[in-house]
Amino acid sequence: MARALKYVIHLSVVGTIYFFLVQFALELALAHPGAIAIWPPTAFALVAVLVGGYRVVPAIFAAAYIANAASSDSSYAAVATAVNNAFEAVAGGFLVNWWAGGRSAFGAPLGMAKFVLIAIFVVAISASVDSILNLGLGPSSRIEEVDWQKFAAIWFPRWLSDLAAVLMITPALVLWVTDHPRRFDFRAFLESAALFATAAAFGAVAFSRLTADMPSAAPLAIFAVLPLLWAALRRGPRDTATTALILLGFETWGAIFGGGPLARSVGEESSTLLLIFMIGIATPSLVLAADAVLRRRSERIIRDTRKELGQAREQFAQSQKMEAVGQLTGGVAHDFNNLLTVIVGNLNIAQRHLEPLTDAPAERLRRLVNNAMRGAERATTITKHLLAFSRKQPFDPKPLNINKLVHGLSDFLRRSLGETISLEILGGDGLWQAEADPAQLEAAILNLAVNARDAMLSGGKLTIVIEKLSHDANR
Repeated sequence: MARALKYVIHLSVVGTIYFFLVQFALELALAHPGAIAIWPPTAFALVAVLVGGYRVVPAIFAAAYIANAASSDSSYAAVATAVNNAFEAVAGGFLVNWWAGGRSAFGAPLGMAKFVLIAIFVVAISASVDSILNLGLGPSSRIEEVDWQKFAAIWFPRWLSDLAAVLMITPALVLWVTDHPRRFDFRAFLESAALFATAAAFGAVAFSRLTADMPSAAPLAIFAVLPLLWAALRRGPRDTATTALILLGFETWGAIFGGGPLARSVGEESSTLLLIFMIGIATPSLVLAADAVLRRRSERIIRDTRKELGQAREQFAQSQKMEAVGQLTGGVAHDFNNLLTVIVGNLNIAQRHLEPLTDAPAERLRRLVNNAMRGAERATTITKHLLAFSRKQPFDPKPLNINKLVHGLSDFLRRSLGETISLEILGGDGLWQAEADPAQLEAAILNLAVNARDAMLSGGKLTIVIEKLSHDANR
């Protein structure tokens, strides 16, 4: 029920706006015939379909029928006109969504170009239907009965007014609805305000009566393209479409209250020629704005890609260095381990020969051999660490006492950390045994310690805590 009520309210809002736009345009055309050069309801209907979807079409049809029924003696003509207006919005919206990228069409040069082609095609069909209705032709009329001169005289102004509205009003409305900045930028806001003020100034000079009495002022109208170029190169499609809309407003103002120097110089066909002039400078500016945005986006992607490639190259070079160091370390550790095997073997033999001797010289010699054996065992432990670092040690998991393993690694860790970093190991009580490869686990702890050392450039304290965590504590 709530969704149905929301949909009804949505239709009512769209229909009301469309109805008052039609009424306003009709009354303005009666009071000032030059203002009929542009027909805003067509642009609003297309915007409603692009933004609100096809579900708003009943509102467009109903509002068009009510508005035309009030100004037409034939109910058939009112229904046909309403169907034509609804068809124009539906066909335009469908083709833009299907071929031009929908609401994002105004953010890409190709999308904008496709939008222009769609507008020309759809508006031409709608203008043809409207011209047939104005000539009073029905389904039974023959082609020989058509007065083509009258048809062209009705069709061209209708086509141009709808085309101008679609090309100059639709992009601005859609972009203001869909193109929202992620954050407020005060400098961008000031630049946009300056841009719109400049566009208003150029519009007043080119199209209003403020400069009508200036001699040779008509060529100044060409400067109306300057704010459009500024907007296209600096501010993007939304501000470009808004700038074109501001200039169009001054052109309409000039058509209603008397044209400026450019209108007077072109004579009786001033409204048509000025509208063609506006379309000619606004549409390429929108394409340029979309291209500028696309180019800036591509340049940003290229910069980010180059940065990532540089980082990847550095990481690759570092990995190659580490691989070379690992290979060198593994080779040296392997050779050193072979030498230690010989040393330990000979020390074992010496210990066996000294066991039956009990005199004082033999006791002193036995202590020296035992000290040498402990040193060889520590050297063997260091060799295992180096082999684990170079990944040449075979994987050999076994139950481990983590407390004992980490404390046994403390001397090696202190030498690796350096003098500027102190090491504290806090062992836990009642720990379970863990099944792991001792050399691999020691290498992992060493890597973490080295990473912590690299993060403390000015020195510090590294604390290793060994404790038992339950499953609930990990949640």
